[in-house]
Amino acid sequence: MQENDQTIIDVLNATLTQSDKEIDWETIQDQLSAYINELILTDFNKLMSILYQIDVSEAKIRKALATNQGQHNAGEILASFVIDRQLQKIRFRREYKG
Repeated sequence: MQENDQTIIDVLNATLTQSDKEIDWETIQDQLSAYINELILTDFNKLMSILYQIDVSEAKIRKALATNQGQHNAGEILASFVIDRQLQKIRFRREYKG
């Protein structure tokens, strides 16, 4: 994974772990969705690498994209999965923190 990709994940994690202020979920979703849509058009392999690194289920992605055709754009769907997965990881870390 390239440094830029890791930075995106780090920023997302930092934003999602902030407990001292309210998170603007709509802005996060919109920005991530736009970035993902850009990757879909320009570098799909990079997008798949990022999703693999984040550990978003490929089967879940395929199913959601197939069933949501025309309702939501792919970037919105994938951004939702990325955010959900990162939140799961954060909750897991907090729950089992030593």
